[in-house]
Amino acid sequence: MVGGRKRVEFDRTPQGVDGRSCFAPRDVEKGTDRVGRRRGGANCPGNEDECQSTCLGLDRASAPRDGTLKVVCVIQARMGSSRLPGKVLMEACGRPLLSLMLDRVKRCETIDEIRVATSDREKDDEVEEVARTFGVLCFRGSESDVLDRYRGAAERSQADVVVRLTGDCPFIDPKVVDRVIRHYEDRADSVDYVSNIIRRTYPQGLDTEVFSRAALERAAAEARHPYHREHVTPYIHGRNCEGLPTGEFQLSSVEYETDFSHLRLCVDETEDYEFVRRVFEALLPENPGFSWLDVVALLTCHPDLLAINAQVENTVRTT
Repeated sequence: MVGGRKRVEFDRTPQGVDGRSCFAPRDVEKGTDRVGRRRGGANCPGNEDECQSTCLGLDRASAPRDGTLKVVCVIQARMGSSRLPGKVLMEACGRPLLSLMLDRVKRCETIDEIRVATSDREKDDEVEEVARTFGVLCFRGSESDVLDRYRGAAERSQADVVVRLTGDCPFIDPKVVDRVIRHYEDRADSVDYVSNIIRRTYPQGLDTEVFSRAALERAAAEARHPYHREHVTPYIHGRNCEGLPTGEFQLSSVEYETDFSHLRLCVDETEDYEFVRRVFEALLPENPGFSWLDVVALLTCHPDLLAINAQVENTVRTT
């Protein structure tokens, strides 16, 4: 803290299965992975992560790439959105948006493990099934206390560094995610939190937050206001917290050389979904690994697409 304010660095460098678990779907204890009654698998090892690896062939909880800091990406996703229920499993090109997002995150070079963090409510069983179908581990916890859900997911995966993504950002770009993670890794001794949302220059929908497990644990222990518990990181970064207490953390910002913050590439409303569906249909068949700049190029050639969700107001999202 400098003069009672958070110290912020700015980096403006240009950016060059089908299958079911041996654990019953609704035997969920708040803040844990699958527990309780097992439903099969004579050779099941009896541990949820091992079950997902051995019995379902999912990605096993991994070790760090270089033997030092383990980077775990936690993607929060649930069916209970107040404005557009079920949005994370709405389809584009015949696939759930969440699965398209997982494909993109798997292209990241700096992530050791991916987990979907959903709620312990029955309605989110389908979110877990989609994650497992596409080979990703799932953690289940409180629907409203998303901060504790993240804490539990980080603890379960033994993360040193947590990457926070939200399931309503299907265009998330692996190169952007890698850039933010590398920015954190280069400064891990001096910063607690790095993101591209402190001063927004990337489009909304490419939001990437990276923070230490220690910072997450502190926030989970200290933050009391429901706003902080729902939105996970405001207690750390202090944005949109007028009148609310925040913690003392060292922050660093990643920014793009040109301001594209006016673009909206996330899914909150029906108009957003129509926009996202149209863009995927235009780009995915010919270029499955398209970048966010490919989206910008498409919009430049087809400005009519921008009108689809132009009237939707950017807000804090609670996927």
